[in-house]
Amino acid sequence: MRLFTPVIFSSILFVVGCAGNSTVSRTADINKYQYVVLPNVLSYNGDPELMDLEVQIYDALELTRLTVIGEKEIYSLTEDQKQLLLLARFSARQNSDYSRISVNFTDYVTGRPVASCYGAYALGFDESGDLDGAMVKVSEEINKLF
Repeated sequence: MRLFTPVIFSSILFVVGCAGNSTVSRTADINKYQYVVLPNVLSYNGDPELMDLEVQIYDALELTRLTVIGEKEIYSLTEDQKQLLLLARFSARQNSDYSRISVNFTDYVTGRPVASCYGAYALGFDESGDLDGAMVKVSEEINKLF
């Protein structure tokens, strides 16, 4: 019985400590999209410690079925291709207790929200470990979605 209690406690801590989720709009046809872009990468003004998340999110998107393009490449797409383009924007929050990363996907033509993925982590040894864990979780969600 003594071993059982720590196992249950560890399981609860794990579930609470790391999480990921995706939400898709009821009106969105997620399968139609073929391209994704991270807009405004040149104008990042957030926390410098979180700046490398752009590269990690770009890499996570590269592992999906979507073709990742640069913002300046949008103008080379045809009008039909622009109908298949998603804008991916991200947000991250980190404190001494946990890290959370959200990536939102918006239809390029209409500006309508299509989907959102997030990952949270609170089991690292430090803030860097929590951030790495949150990035793994959000990457998994992005990969499941696309």
